[in-house]
Amino acid sequence: MSPATASSGRGPWRSRATLIGLFLLFAIPLGIATYVYRHPEVMGLGPQANHGDLVQPPQPIEALALTDVRSGEAFPLTRLEGKWTLVYVAGDRCSLACGASLYKMRQVRLSLGHESDRVQRLYMARAGGGLPDVLADYPDMARARLAGTQPQRMQRLFGDGAEGSVFVVDPHRNVMMRYGPDANAKGMLEDLKRLLEVSRIG
Repeated sequence: MSPATASSGRGPWRSRATLIGLFLLFAIPLGIATYVYRHPEVMGLGPQANHGDLVQPPQPIEALALTDVRSGEAFPLTRLEGKWTLVYVAGDRCSLACGASLYKMRQVRLSLGHESDRVQRLYMARAGGGLPDVLADYPDMARARLAGTQPQRMQRLFGDGAEGSVFVVDPHRNVMMRYGPDANAKGMLEDLKRLLEVSRIG
């Protein structure tokens, strides 16, 4: 076999090895973060102390079709990649509890300090539902509306009674944690800090 032939044979293998290496580079830290978060005793962190409810197994969000409320165009789910996302699932109207949840989401993100850029927020409205006036206080929060055929898919993804809850979506677009309307902001902040600490993804 000539040197040129051997070199050409190694080319595709090297390309595949590079792709596999890149995948592992991003997937392994997130896998470790999820494992350590669920089993903190492996790092001497004591018993499990998360404040939200873990979604087991994590649910990929790919099934949803969303519309960007501001532009009226499709909301690409790629906007949820590469960052941790706090998603508020809205009901028919935004009550006092809704306004409190939006406020907690903002304050939790701001409290992360220099890590705040690793977290983003999304208000997910029902199909055909209006937007509350309180959103004017949160101009940097993304907002999207479910397509008309999506409520059943949303229920399968987020579970029963999802309206009014805040969900954590990881940088690979998996729904992994849920906070009810009465969730404590301090607990949400502690959970996020732990996730960001054990994972450099996002």
